[in-house]
Amino acid sequence: MEKLEWRGAFQRQPAYYLFLDMTAPMSVHNLKTICQVLQDLIALSVSLKGTQRFSVLGIYALSDRTKCIFPMQSIKNNYAKFQFSIECIQSIASLFNGKKTFDNEQLTESLQTAIQQYEAYYQGAVQDKEEWPQLQLIFFSAQFAQKFVKDVEESLTAIELAYIRQINVVILRGRYLTSSFNSSESTTDIQVPGSQGIFDNEEKENIIRSILHVMEIEANSYQLESIFKNWLHDCGTDSDHLRLTIDKMVLRCDIKERLLNADSLPTTSQFFLFPNSNLPQPTARVNPSSKQLCITKVPVYTMEAVSVIRREGLCESLIFGHPFVAIATRCWKIDWDELERNEQQFTAIVEYLCKNNLVLLAKRQSSQFPSAEKALPAGHFAFFPAKNTLLVKSVASKELVMPLGEMQAKEIPEEVKMEIFQSLKNLEEKDFYNPLAVSSGLYDYLTSSLSKISKSRPSTNFVVPIINREEEPAKKKKKCAVLPISETQTKKSRESSFKTDFLSASALFKKRFPNNLE
Repeated sequence: MEKLEWRGAFQRQPAYYLFLDMTAPMSVHNLKTICQVLQDLIALSVSLKGTQRFSVLGIYALSDRTKCIFPMQSIKNNYAKFQFSIECIQSIASLFNGKKTFDNEQLTESLQTAIQQYEAYYQGAVQDKEEWPQLQLIFFSAQFAQKFVKDVEESLTAIELAYIRQINVVILRGRYLTSSFNSSESTTDIQVPGSQGIFDNEEKENIIRSILHVMEIEANSYQLESIFKNWLHDCGTDSDHLRLTIDKMVLRCDIKERLLNADSLPTTSQFFLFPNSNLPQPTARVNPSSKQLCITKVPVYTMEAVSVIRREGLCESLIFGHPFVAIATRCWKIDWDELERNEQQFTAIVEYLCKNNLVLLAKRQSSQFPSAEKALPAGHFAFFPAKNTLLVKSVASKELVMPLGEMQAKEIPEEVKMEIFQSLKNLEEKDFYNPLAVSSGLYDYLTSSLSKISKSRPSTNFVVPIINREEEPAKKKKKCAVLPISETQTKKSRESSFKTDFLSASALFKKRFPNNLE
């Protein structure tokens, strides 16, 4: 027996900062779609039990007057503030257009403000600077990719890059109402020609080139949701996740969730059938402020291949459990040559299984526990090949199989057959199941539940930015309890516009919750 090895789960999740380009040709529809998808993702994230998948977020609006819409802070503890900020963006009727746009100096100042907020937040949250998570920047724009990327690159040369893990520039192509599940055709990674004359430091240029990623997407909710849901994956690369022994070869893999585990939702009972009434059936409760049991360590799984099975020879009724996707590991602690060799072996295994229509069957190796007197049972798992990945699912062993008596077929009257035929014929027939066309209403439920909790305990010490608001008296402005909201604009219009761009939360609460405040 091997000693059980453990790894940290969700311990290296980055902090995120969004920059929304609100200048033409960005449309109001696209902006509201981004906000709605982001709000859905946040509601889902703060409602999940266990360790937070991601917890810190900041939002900046880029225009002729760049504004910090939501200062970098904890989402779970400040959900009401986040929701108000999103509502402020969604309430605008028109965007900045014409010549009103931001310049490189304003963009640079916005990035510097984001870095300052990041430092200020984690100086108070995490004492050891080496334990700070890295920062990931995401830009959303509808401008031409080459022009916008050039502006971003020029601004990046003037800021400190030590904290930054990755920079994503997302270019919105337009409004498309169709979506394709499991299709990458609508998302395109593009190569932008290198900007000439920007970089005076070759080392910094190489760093920016390595962390800057540009993609073009269709401006629909599916493509945007795919980007935001990547935040829910475990980003840690301190260890591989799974080790699969095939004869004398050991494949090292990282596993990615194919589905979110419904057990971690506050509405678990709506997604499962419970055969035993004594089993716990969670009620539909959402409380983002409650303390959940957080498991910060998970084992590094070790498995041994035992056989290969014809794909059609594995009955679907014997497959159960939460699906995972295995990919070649990217653990940075492994030697580079070994890492490359491991990836080649992984790809060869997948190709062989695909070509021969086979499924790999493996069993989990028993691990040694000091207190365990008896060997633990060994679970079996099936590895299904697909697109240079392996889908991992649990497979039932004899101890789990329930007997099912053979169902004898009885003669069916012709009129019953015709009745069933007509009923089924009236249903829509589809070539495949597209989960994107099926909604359970989970986002609406979570958002509504979280809103009710937030309204019951309103806080009035947060300054909520209101865009294009021109008539709110400056005397109602309250002091911000979190990091100060910064505003960058031209010197000529700084004083005249500052007083009309923000509305205090107390005034907003009086309008929205007249019965809650005196």
